[in-house]
Amino acid sequence: MRHAAVDELVEPTREREATGRNDGDVAKLVGVSQQTVSRVVNGEPGVSSAMAETILGETFDIHGG
Repeated sequence: MRHAAVDELVEPTREREATGRNDGDVAKLVGVSQQTVSRVVNGEPGVSSAMAETILGETFDIHGG
């Protein structure tokens, strides 16, 4: 089961535009593996809420930038 914080982040971001970055780009920016990015984007368990928030912030334009 994924963290509630991830659910809260994923739902609003579905309405926002993706940054155009792929999993590899995000992984390099954040300093994690592509598998970790994939887990977060697909809502799979095994990633901390803080890291999921960071990954989603780089995956979706949730900071208004």
